Amino acid sequence: MISIGDDSKTGVVMLILCLVALPVTGFTMDDWDASERMYERECDVVFRILYLGIDEPIDPIKCEILKEEKQHNLRIFILSLSIFIGTGVSGLSLILPYGEKE
Repeated sequence: MISIGDDSKTGVVMLILCLVALPVTGFTMDDWDASERMYERECDVVFRILYLGIDEPIDPIKCEILKEEKQHNLRIFILSLSIFIGTGVSGLSLILPYGEKE
């Protein structure tokens, strides 16, 4: 009878966490992209003039809030991406055979 070692069990758990982290990473990427587009639409002078045809003055307080939100969403995306990659690589390294079996 083949028994699964502790490393293999841990590897399977890590891969399950990786599969859970995949959609979370996608959602956080969408949030970051939306905040990036909102910042460009409200605060980027060139984008406003060339693409939207708006030449109104920019509200610096609103832009600061949007910039902080954009940076916050980027940090969350990078964290979720790191968790996804880390758990995937760790899980695979624990499951795949290595060395010689005696």
